[in-house]
Amino acid sequence: MSRLLKSKEAANYLCISERTLWNLQNEDKIKVVRIGRLIRFDPSDLDEFIVQSKTTTPKAP
Repeated sequence: MSRLLKSKEAANYLCISERTLWNLQNEDKIKVVRIGRLIRFDPSDLDEFIVQSKTTTPKAP
């Protein structure tokens, strides 16, 4: 069972700022776990976000 991460920990996990994390959360691009007023992040959801964010760059001719 994975541990839920706080915002700062989740931002560090993704190597982004907390502000960017909040923006992604507000755009519904990252899933959150709400416990009352608290917001936490499941590492498996963050891993899923990483996989979905992967893109391939076209090769130059």
